[in-house]
Amino acid sequence: MWPSGGALNAPLTFGFDADLAPLSVTAGAVRVTSADGRALAHRVVVDASTLSVVLTVPDAMLADPPAAVRIRLGGLPSASALGFRDGRRLGSPAEVLCELQPRLAPAGAAPARLIAVDGNALPVPATLDAGEVVVLTFDGVLDPDTLTPTLSPLSPLVGDVLVAPRAPGLAWTVSGARTTVELRLPATHVALEFAMRRMGWRDLRGESPDPALVVTLRRP
Repeated sequence: MWPSGGALNAPLTFGFDADLAPLSVTAGAVRVTSADGRALAHRVVVDASTLSVVLTVPDAMLADPPAAVRIRLGGLPSASALGFRDGRRLGSPAEVLCELQPRLAPAGAAPARLIAVDGNALPVPATLDAGEVVVLTFDGVLDPDTLTPTLSPLSPLVGDVLVAPRAPGLAWTVSGARTTVELRLPATHVALEFAMRRMGWRDLRGESPDPALVVTLRRP
């Protein structure tokens, strides 16, 4: 089985006749570039006899997407040849060029679901210590058109009073079924309230992400 292409975040999966030796799946054994040779950020997932390449899609890539991805698999006589659990190695190098569609495809939970804040799995405390940047991880693909500063209001807390919302800096990345959103907190306030239902974020099915989390982000 060889991949043919698809959406930017779709897994590109190879199938073999034997289970892969995971330790043989190195950066030298799997090389991923655009058609013109630019290195593309990615992760590799091995599951028994299948190997999947999943591109990491930041906002800049969606703005200027590659038309195709070239995947090279190491084979003999290279020392970086892919190996199998039965002791065999891939007999010769292999290469495939997969056409990419300039879009993201829905994947993961429906609706998308927030699963971690700064690496802390949900549920999280009502107040979290935060640095300059807060990282939110979702199971599901959020709609990039909704991931804008103006649709991401954070409400400063002055004492116990919420004041006029502030727009944070924002960047996002999609990898397969995961969306990561980085919020750069305004430096003018010590505490800001994040409320999911006040965000204008939507997944690719048009639904607001779950859960309806409300958390105070407190800077040191």
